[in-house]
Amino acid sequence: MITNLLAIETATETCSVALVQNGEVLANISYFQGRQHSKLLIPIIKQLVENQNISLQSLSAIAISSGPGSYTGLRIGVSAAKGLCFGLNLPLIAVSTLDSLAFSVTPIALKMNALICPMIDARRMEVYTALYNNNLEIIQSIQAQILTQEYYTNLLETNKIVFVGDGTLKLIPLLQTHPNAIFLTDTICEAKYTALLGYQYYIKNQFADIQIFEPMYLKDFATTTPKQKL
Repeated sequence: MITNLLAIETATETCSVALVQNGEVLANISYFQGRQHSKLLIPIIKQLVENQNISLQSLSAIAISSGPGSYTGLRIGVSAAKGLCFGLNLPLIAVSTLDSLAFSVTPIALKMNALICPMIDARRMEVYTALYNNNLEIIQSIQAQILTQEYYTNLLETNKIVFVGDGTLKLIPLLQTHPNAIFLTDTICEAKYTALLGYQYYIKNQFADIQIFEPMYLKDFATTTPKQKL
């Protein structure tokens, strides 16, 4: 039996869609054009399935990066995922964005016998983060964390840690000389990792309730007041 799983990643500035068939990545399309998700997402989905000659009706499930991350990006991604699930009568799979980001570097962490600390920029000196061992078991739960040198220096005294994600750019000036800190700033959130984890959930029948599912925001939506024109 063929299982086709479509994954959507919009939690950061990357807009990404991937297709996994029976646990193997068939295709992944990612655009790095800032917060253009509302314009890019649906055309990317159409492009992906057409390129692979796979119809939407042949999909088995939709996986969504469930946050934390950009409030607007998450709303766009979840709305599209729910629309596909309702329209095609498909189950929805929710994958933590930080789980997916940590999963992307597990081979490196295993090789270095290191912990994994994914970080997503949350404005100012704050990040969305968690801490995992290299088997992707969570050690410290998902939270919004204000970066301080002391906090991570204590962790690094007894562990090598792989820091990954756009939030690490804020941490590098504080810890760049520490021998146990490994920074992977080029690794980004991409849908292929959401898809691969989502497939693992699919075979275990771990689905979200489409009717009530909401992304993990961690913080309330913040608006900015436009400057008054003189």
